[in-house]
Amino acid sequence: MPESSPVLRPLLPGERRRRVRWGQLAGAGAALAVAEAARELDGPVLAVAPSPRLADRFLAELDFFARDDLEVLGFPDSETLPWDVFSPLPDITSRRLAALYRMPQMRRGVIVAAAPTLLQRLPPCAFVAGNSLVMDVGERLDIDALRRRLDGAGYLNVPQVTAHGEFAVRGSLVDVYPMGADLPLRLDLLDDEIESIRTFDPETQRSVDRLDALRLLPAREFPFRKEDTEAFMERFRTRFETDLSRVQVYRDAGDGIASGGIEYYLPLFFETTASIADYLPDSASVLLLDDPLERVETAWEAIGERHEQLRHDIERPVLDPSEVYLTAAELTAALDRQPTITVSRFELEIGSGARNARNFGVTPAPPMKLQSRAAEPAAALRAFLAEFDGRVLFSAESPGRREALIELLADHGLKPRVFPGWRDFLAGDERLGVAVCGLETAAVFGTGRIAILTEEHLFGERVRQRRRRGAARAPEAIIRQLSDLAAGAPVVHEEYGIGRFIGLETLKVGHHEGEFLTLEYAGGDKLYVPVQS
Repeated sequence: MPESSPVLRPLLPGERRRRVRWGQLAGAGAALAVAEAARELDGPVLAVAPSPRLADRFLAELDFFARDDLEVLGFPDSETLPWDVFSPLPDITSRRLAALYRMPQMRRGVIVAAAPTLLQRLPPCAFVAGNSLVMDVGERLDIDALRRRLDGAGYLNVPQVTAHGEFAVRGSLVDVYPMGADLPLRLDLLDDEIESIRTFDPETQRSVDRLDALRLLPAREFPFRKEDTEAFMERFRTRFETDLSRVQVYRDAGDGIASGGIEYYLPLFFETTASIADYLPDSASVLLLDDPLERVETAWEAIGERHEQLRHDIERPVLDPSEVYLTAAELTAALDRQPTITVSRFELEIGSGARNARNFGVTPAPPMKLQSRAAEPAAALRAFLAEFDGRVLFSAESPGRREALIELLADHGLKPRVFPGWRDFLAGDERLGVAVCGLETAAVFGTGRIAILTEEHLFGERVRQRRRRGAARAPEAIIRQLSDLAAGAPVVHEEYGIGRFIGLETLKVGHHEGEFLTLEYAGGDKLYVPVQS
């Protein structure tokens, strides 16, 4: 199959049809269709998933199909609860700012986000663009001016740079870990001229690669220079009629400290806020996966319930939901300004709307789980391969698992060729291939006579459960999972064992307030666990 030949031929929106529908895109079919459409469209695609978990999965699928020739951005959820006393992790803020910086400039590519994430109001486009800085090798640099600019952009001056949003000045060396960057950068100055820019490993402090330029994004989604905090405090006083001496976030702002959760006061830093649609170029299209806007109503209800729980706290007054979030109607109206593609995993009833709808014939693969205790463990797989007359790509989630899969298939007389990526597989002609990719669901692409068989499909629950356990231990996933807990749910603590989740409670420890999980054990004993732990 020629490399340029698409497996799916997406129906694209245009001037005469601003709304199109895609159906019968099981498994990773939707990600492949989006990748192929993005190559043909004259603008980027905002792909909206129903939830952060599904957005992450779709992003992994899309990365496999598009990594060679398309820019793919994830716009992550902040991973905090509404009006939380914790700020997002620096890595999350870094990826959000990198996406906001790139979106207005994108000519082609895909941005992936969850519908509930898009409800949160954003800083104006001018803030991200105006507080970004590009410097080239050979350019003259005033270190004191750079220090003031980094301070104003929210970067933290530290002895040694190890995390996003930090910088250090040591003589003629300036280390900085820009938001949105994979590695920190080291500027070596000769007098007042940038002699070299290199990335370096934050653990070993050893240089990695040489660069011609660096890009600095603001460290936060709001400004925090002295004049900005003064304007924030003035709006705070106007907005809330309370004893401000008891409000920690207000007092900290006066001391130049960005308190945890200050992001939920973002509207008080700006005259106006923006939505995700404001960051999209006019040429952008919107793609809706599995009716994601239905989740927006549910998310809005949860936001209202959370606000009702917190709005009576005189020591931490909160803004109204409509000040911090778009309403469901506002988000829908903002997205409706762009040409729209709606995607369903199931077959559409097209009828008279054939001009604006298409079924792609991507169906789930039949069951073929390897039965280790059976006389012929791979009987179902062999039967599928005997009947299917197309090419088959096996997917593994890591290089190590790929090698284990190759060895297992060899035991059953199957010898797939290793391919670095999707485009390499398309360019080849071997019937069986194997690649490392983040695909979870097996599918058969009828039009291209290609099948993708995943580890989960071949081995059943075991691989999926192991992957879930790994994800549950990732720090950036903790906050989101807490929002899924219901009162009475069993929770396992590493030291104290299984307890019953009672709810979230705000407690004051020393001079700081924080949110804690309340766990109840036998005999009525209670354990309070900080959310971030």
